[in-house]
Amino acid sequence: MTGDGEDILRRLRLTLPVHWFGDVAPVLDALLSGLSGAWSALYTLLDFVKTQSRVGSATGDFLDLAATDFFGADFARRYQESDPSLRPRLLRAMRRERATRAALVDAALEAGFTAKVFEPAQPYDTGAYNVSAGLAWNIAGGWGSLQMPLECLVTATRGTAAYDAELWQGVGEAMPAGGVAWMRVTG
Repeated sequence: MTGDGEDILRRLRLTLPVHWFGDVAPVLDALLSGLSGAWSALYTLLDFVKTQSRVGSATGDFLDLAATDFFGADFARRYQESDPSLRPRLLRAMRRERATRAALVDAALEAGFTAKVFEPAQPYDTGAYNVSAGLAWNIAGGWGSLQMPLECLVTATRGTAAYDAELWQGVGEAMPAGGVAWMRVTG
């Protein structure tokens, strides 16, 4: 097998000139076997490091270390969560959209909630002249206000496996800097 002691011994033997040593050289074989043992251990270590240095192949504490590297203490393994369920959650968090309505809804879904987002400064939510939502008299979402820029009202409904702390954290991370999300949790 590539990288084991026999493979490295064979490779070392191939680097020597052909006629310097006979086919049977016990002292040379002992010396090269010692070197090949050390090189084999280094090859195994390098293969392990290569595997653990990627989120897609890391396992155990190394996967937790990758999560800590990217998110600090804000992203933790759930109670008795396995590597195959932590890895996609970590990859989704790394690629998560930020500062949009879709980001708020995705953050709620990730935590086990369904969410509705209402922006009082958004005419498509409140209704206005010449928009497809209508004039708002019981047609669109609610009363609008331009006094609430970068603010939204989020109604989150619990699902079967909902994590409240992850909802608050996810919505907080999805909001733009200086934005405010007024939350109502139901269910």
